[in-house]
Amino acid sequence: DGAKIEVPFAAHRTDYEAELAIVIGRRVRNVTPAAAARYIFGYTASQDISDRTIQNAESQWARAKSFDTFTPLGIWTWEKA
Repeated sequence: DGAKIEVPFAAHRTDYEAELAIVIGRRVRNVTPAAAARYIFGYTASQDISDRTIQNAESQWARAKSFDTFTPLGIWTWEKA
């Protein structure tokens, strides 16, 4: 909470988007779409941060979105109704 986001390459274009994250409440595997809602604990805010310079230079986006402080999550979770 309150930690700074570190941008590893200041000269690169870095973008961010606010997103809603779903918090899964217990281990689950091979769940059907119809049963998926039973595993949701709640929701929180998230930031999807991307180094666009790396993303545009590579065919796979994983490295551009995987730096240590990218994708911070909110501290509050709201239980579903």
